[in-house]
Amino acid sequence: MASFRKRGKTWEYRITYNDPITNKRREKPQGGFRTKKEAMIAAAEAELNINNQFIQKNDSITISEYLNIWFDTYKHTVKESSWGPRDDSMVIIKKHIGNIKVKNINTSMYQKFLNDIAPEYAKNTLKGVHDVFKMMTRQAMRDSYFKDYPLEGVRMPRTKDADKVMDDEKLKDIKFWEKEEISKFLQCVKRRGNPQDLAMFVLLVYSGLRIGEATALKWDKIDFEESVVRVRYTLYQKDGLRDNYMLLSPKTSSSIRNVPVPPQVSNQLKILKHVQNQVKMENEDQYKDEGFVFTDKTGRPIPARNFNYKLDTYIKKSGVTRITPHNLRHTYTSLLIDAEVKLKEAQERLGHSSSKTTLDIYSHIMKETKTEAIVQFNAVANEIF
Repeated sequence: MASFRKRGKTWEYRITYNDPITNKRREKPQGGFRTKKEAMIAAAEAELNINNQFIQKNDSITISEYLNIWFDTYKHTVKESSWGPRDDSMVIIKKHIGNIKVKNINTSMYQKFLNDIAPEYAKNTLKGVHDVFKMMTRQAMRDSYFKDYPLEGVRMPRTKDADKVMDDEKLKDIKFWEKEEISKFLQCVKRRGNPQDLAMFVLLVYSGLRIGEATALKWDKIDFEESVVRVRYTLYQKDGLRDNYMLLSPKTSSSIRNVPVPPQVSNQLKILKHVQNQVKMENEDQYKDEGFVFTDKTGRPIPARNFNYKLDTYIKKSGVTRITPHNLRHTYTSLLIDAEVKLKEAQERLGHSSSKTTLDIYSHIMKETKTEAIVQFNAVANEIF
């Protein structure tokens, strides 16, 4: 409702209305009109805009504040497995542009934001940020902060790919087991573990899968006839909870791949499948079969952190060098080098998006093992002359 008053030689109007975002009463004043009639005409137009929700609400609200408002609504419309991963994207947005006012969102500002953070994050991370910001902005448009969509024409920049950069510090962190340590570790798991643990670690050693890719595996992605494991997903589990999970796209597009595996892997997976069938029968009242390879007695996928813990446990029991699940990928790489697998094929098996990454790791591992090669070559030379 509008009220009018004369201030000096000009008139002004003041409209009071309820802000649907904050649920608070707000006022929209405007002055400088020569006559009351001009003020009344302008106020009528302003009230029409308010009724049509074409006003700019709460001019001082920031992106961080509006993100929270949007998220409180959004999370009630989807499953937690869908809104859970949005938290990380919101943290990134708030960190970089959270203090900017919503009314100042425009194409150039947002494009600059994407361009600035692209070198810091992988493609999937940047996509997640972009998805969240688009959803928030569309809601802001529905809430009448904009007449036109402010992100029109925005383009995704080239991103940092975590696989592409292998600096000296990362190379220093590359650890791997020699054949003797692999054997010692797996024999320990065989003696002191269970079929599921043995299947997992045999798989990681002889396939180079990331731990998240392994825990996401389903039986329909295991081709026993061709001895191939088809990597299509990685498993996300919020806070490592077994009943709060979802399948996500792998790290990069090149991570979607078919990995040939030796008979040892196929054999252990067949044994695990037989054991799993028995578990299903024993727990049929609570077993929910979603086709996962590595599960608990209810059919839920086992969190990656469980296998991280078990890796440490078996390492201590077997007395081998302490490494991480990711170092098992380097161990697999060392086996590819021993088998004289060509660089391009190794890149495809490991799911590296850049051949430079594979080459860096190849070179580093070969440097670590060059002493053995020198001894072998010298032995051959001695036999000749």
